[in-house]
Amino acid sequence: MIQHLVLTVRLHEQRYHGTSEWPPAPARVFQALVAGVACGETLAADARLALEWLEGLPPPMIAAPRAKLGRRIELFVPNNDLDAVGGNPDRVSEIRTKKLVQPYLLDGVSLTYAWPLEAPGRAAEVIEISSCLYQLGRGVDIAWATGEIVNDADLASRLAEHRGTVHRPCGGESDHVLACPVVGSLDSLSRRFLAANKRLRAELVGNAERVLFSQPPKARFSEVGYQEPDHRQVYELRDRELDGKLWPWRSATVVLLVERLRDAAIDRLVDAFPDQRQVIEDSLGRSRDAIASSRVRITPLPSIGHQHVDH
Repeated sequence: MIQHLVLTVRLHEQRYHGTSEWPPAPARVFQALVAGVACGETLAADARLALEWLEGLPPPMIAAPRAKLGRRIELFVPNNDLDAVGGNPDRVSEIRTKKLVQPYLLDGVSLTYAWPLEAPGRAAEVIEISSCLYQLGRGVDIAWATGEIVNDADLASRLAEHRGTVHRPCGGESDHVLACPVVGSLDSLSRRFLAANKRLRAELVGNAERVLFSQPPKARFSEVGYQEPDHRQVYELRDRELDGKLWPWRSATVVLLVERLRDAAIDRLVDAFPDQRQVIEDSLGRSRDAIASSRVRITPLPSIGHQHVDH
């Protein structure tokens, strides 16, 4: 039976301030693991071997809570360039810069990343490393993680009960692309960290000393297409008295049919779960605030089973 290395990352709040991607890319989780287990520029040999093993695994499946963008806020903060004002902290107001903050508002705090395993490998070491994770995204996105190995059946059962979205690597072209670790990602992060500590260097230009800035090399990750699989159900309209007989409906009034089906489904669900009215109305699309990508779509399909259908 296929097994999976499953890392569950829990955010402290139902907000995420990372860059404009959702869900957080596997590369971000990998970076968070490295930052959590490293001590400055020192990385223990066992941790390095475990992370090098992890970067060699195929891209993981991701289960995430539903998310929508919150309000955009403009902040003015000191730019990280104190040398531009002679290193004088009293002049920090001269180097303020505008920073846009627009968090994702989440319907939950738990993110799941599942890597398929051909063999246990160093999964146990990665699970141990996951306990060192302390944030995901920006500094305000406090988080912690747990790891485990689960079989295919248990993972499928969890996903069936998951109320958010599930994203699977599709291996082809996709409008939704996320960065994933590959062989060499850990070494590239190490080089970037060391180079960042030496971004500024003094150099004589004529008789004057100038401070020069060099951009650290970018980390190495692979861009992988992800897709959120659709779940489809097809129903036939049948006579209530004669189950074997199809019930015809004119295409000119098909909008009325869809509205009746939607409203009847909402009423029935609200009767069963009265405290979930808003969630139900959002999910079935009657609420104006419903997110189009996360609601049920009721689409009428012309039937080929009736004698008067235009083929």
